[in-house]
Amino acid sequence: MTKTLVNPQPGEQMHQLQMLIRSSRTAQLATLFRQGAALAEIPDKDFAGYPYASLVQAGSSIEGMPVLLLSGLAEHTRNLSQDRRASLLYENVGGLASPLTGMRVTLIGDIATATEQDAARYLNRYPEARQYAGFKDFAFYRLIPRAAHLVAGFGKIDWIDAQAFLLPSEACAETAAAEADIIDHMNSDHADAVIRYASILLGQAAHDKWELCGCDPLGCDLRDETTHIRLPFDTPAFTAAQVRQALVWHAQQAAKKATPTGEK
Repeated sequence: MTKTLVNPQPGEQMHQLQMLIRSSRTAQLATLFRQGAALAEIPDKDFAGYPYASLVQAGSSIEGMPVLLLSGLAEHTRNLSQDRRASLLYENVGGLASPLTGMRVTLIGDIATATEQDAARYLNRYPEARQYAGFKDFAFYRLIPRAAHLVAGFGKIDWIDAQAFLLPSEACAETAAAEADIIDHMNSDHADAVIRYASILLGQAAHDKWELCGCDPLGCDLRDETTHIRLPFDTPAFTAAQVRQALVWHAQQAAKKATPTGEK
């Protein structure tokens, strides 16, 4: 049975929801087909008001809102120019024998212009997007969620108010201001620690292509040439000092795991 949650306490459910949004590379964007649009290929049919779903590459704001880079020529962007209401589906069902047992979340909300920080975070995550992000017909957007519909497994289905899973902007301000310096410092001075995060703590192959590409109060994001992974913090880090403490702690945990039993 589906139940409604209003501002639930932080816990495993919120962790799962935030992890899925912040770690996913893609999502399915649903918009409402615009009025007055005629399709040259099918001129005798009117699709105004019909749902239109498309695949998009997704980043996230420091608060946890989805961030998108969209072309003005795309059907979904043209739809959004008339109606800002939209929905995004995130899923983590790859490799499951029964995909419907996997976790997914649907966000419903309104598309708005992204902030400069949103754009910077997106480009840190997807540096290849820099080659077209400056084109006149491309722009950054954020989805401002109103609610989320989380399916976390059989019988684990909930509607969640957006205020329950988005971090307040003011609480993220210090981490946001320090993010660029944290990324540069870790990649320049502690590349070995970043590699250990990926290989020892997150089970990825050990190589020198791993780099930190994002940091927020709930964790940090890593990338190599083909993969994005996320290292969650055990407790939220709302100051630069707390982020540093979390990164040091995880580096220590990786070092302990890398040391064979019996060695000091």
